[in-house]
Amino acid sequence: IQDLHAQLETQRENMEKERDLKAKELKEVYDSSVKYRTETLALKSEILNLKDHNAFLSEEIEKEKQICLEKQQHLDYQGRKFEELLREKNELDSQVASLLDEKNRTNRQMSEKSATIQILENNL
Repeated sequence: IQDLHAQLETQRENMEKERDLKAKELKEVYDSSVKYRTETLALKSEILNLKDHNAFLSEEIEKEKQICLEKQQHLDYQGRKFEELLREKNELDSQVASLLDEKNRTNRQMSEKSATIQILENNL
């Protein structure tokens, strides 16, 4: 009976040790699971924040695109206006050149007529 009692006691001690080991393993698995869940929640939160930030950046990009488009349209308008003014300037330059030619012809004619008058006065 004592041997049986000693065997049962040893068996009980071994079972307690095994139970303690299993409890320790279970605690490690549980702690690992909690850590994993905590990390997963943190990553999900970070992903949501990044999505929000990405949406914000997309809106900012669209605003900047719109501003660039408006500036490009304004530059296109200014370019067309510049070309129009340049054409007008060239036309005016041409008219001024024509008027200068006419003035020079008139001055030559006046000089020729003055010379003719001088000759006629000298002959008198």
